[in-house]
Amino acid sequence: MILNILSWNLNFIHDNYFERTENINKILKKEIENCHIIALQEAISPFSKFYKYIDSEKIKAYTHNEFFKEIDIINQNIQKLFPKKQQIIQGTFEYLMDKILYLLQIVYNKYGEYIKYIYFNYPKISILLVLLFPFFFTLCGFFIGMTTIIHKDINAIVKCKYIERMFQYTKFNFNQREIIFYNIHLTAGEKEFQKKKRLNTIKQIYEENKNTDILILAGDFNSKPNTDIYDFLVKNGFKSCCMDIKNKELFTFPSNKPRECIDYIWVKGENIEIKNYEVFGDKTHTDHLGIKASIDIN
Repeated sequence: MILNILSWNLNFIHDNYFERTENINKILKKEIENCHIIALQEAISPFSKFYKYIDSEKIKAYTHNEFFKEIDIINQNIQKLFPKKQQIIQGTFEYLMDKILYLLQIVYNKYGEYIKYIYFNYPKISILLVLLFPFFFTLCGFFIGMTTIIHKDINAIVKCKYIERMFQYTKFNFNQREIIFYNIHLTAGEKEFQKKKRLNTIKQIYEENKNTDILILAGDFNSKPNTDIYDFLVKNGFKSCCMDIKNKELFTFPSNKPRECIDYIWVKGENIEIKNYEVFGDKTHTDHLGIKASIDIN
């Protein structure tokens, strides 16, 4: 029985935000027809329906953002302090957050790539900007995060947890097999402590789930094939869907001129076979190419 998986980093902070979102929606609306599970990184807009695919009747979408605990606390306090006016205050809060999100999108629409360039190349300047505009950059934590989309016919439990940073994990049965699926977005950067953080995260995920029937990791690993993470996964029985069927890893980043592979779909389990693997998208969508795989689960 074929399980179709898609993973894509949509890049919350990037130029041409509004145009990109329209282009992303066009692809995802088509892919929803065929995919059983979709993992999106840097995709969340929790207070609005900006990503229109969420309205589809064919899917269930689960979103978690970096500040999901803080949002839960706000909602709980609204319910506790204003029980009779909860809906009015909740609606007002969501309306205001929508407007704030829209302002952030305007800024990123024009300066997103420039902000990213400073962050990765001039960390001292980026720290200074955060100190000068803490409110602006802190707000990003309310919107940026992950979305996992499940086909409506699959009965799944989707939760989030912190392992160095936030992840989504999904538990479901498919063809009478138990599957745990992780939506992955590892820490970026090439400093030694960042590499160790990525490896420790993957090791912990593996240790917590190594007795699972089928374990699938999909997303942005921020790690190339010649890294410790890649070696660790191969040594512990994981298959890279791309390598298994293509005999090489396809480049996924940056989308305008791909020159490295940092996005993967990894599978571990018995009696499974990779049937197909593709990359898709271009620079009009995000700075990552999307990836999708078809896995025969016997």
